[in-house]
Amino acid sequence: MNSLEDIRALFADLREQTDWNVDGPLTWGYYFTDTSRERLKPLADHLAANGYRFVELYATEDNKRFFLHMERIERLRPETLFNRNQQMEALTAEFGVETFDGIDVEGPPG
Repeated sequence: MNSLEDIRALFADLREQTDWNVDGPLTWGYYFTDTSRERLKPLADHLAANGYRFVELYATEDNKRFFLHMERIERLRPETLFNRNQQMEALTAEFGVETFDGIDVEGPPG
């Protein structure tokens, strides 16, 4: 998991390298991986019921690993994103999923 300092650096990079209002709503993506598609589905359902949008569930070419991508448009600060990552790690364990694979961020909605 990324440290709080790593996340602060991410926010600083976003401020420097984009014209986004980093203090406003952005599209945050969350990724999970597992060798079983079936283990990812209940996590996707749980996140969808809690305000996340399902983006995709896809397999590698050899069908040995599956990736779940969920996203949510929200306003986050470094501290809240750090806490969110901890929550995602906890959900990964709770649902028996192998890995919380991290985040990405896209610009403001619209």
